[in-house]
Amino acid sequence: MSQSEQSESNQSLVVDSIDNNTDLNEYPTVKLIKTFALYGGFVGGLIMWFGFTVISPSNILNMFVFIILNSIVAGLIPSIVTAFILNRLRLILNQPIKWFYLLSVGAIVTALYAHIILSVLSMFRGGSFNLLIDYSQDTLLLIMLVSIIGGVSSLILGSLVLPKKTLLN
Repeated sequence: MSQSEQSESNQSLVVDSIDNNTDLNEYPTVKLIKTFALYGGFVGGLIMWFGFTVISPSNILNMFVFIILNSIVAGLIPSIVTAFILNRLRLILNQPIKWFYLLSVGAIVTALYAHIILSVLSMFRGGSFNLLIDYSQDTLLLIMLVSIIGGVSSLILGSLVLPKKTLLN
């Protein structure tokens, strides 16, 4: 490769790096964790609020404030754990199956978190802390719904933050 071709190649890498606002060799660890920590619960709350407004359109504004505030607090831990797992996996969204991994990690972490929270709540209701709780069908449906919301939230945020192309390293 001639000197001018190599110079053009290096310039295109610099331009790509500037356009993406990141170094092409680095995984966006800090951006991933910040985005999931700041917006994970909020996005999950928006999804939940939209679902509730479709079901019952009365009191939309009061419901919005209640759901968003609660989901930001409740969704903080699972969204941070999801971000750390995705960072550890170094997930790059360059194949369709990787999008499924993104959805699955968010859903599984959220389901496990909901299970632990329900176990702790059962302890405060007079029982003992037991991870082998026999849930009713309604509770299982709630856990499944919350895990789907967590997975979709992870999918939305991951699509904004995670790289779509293989990194140079």
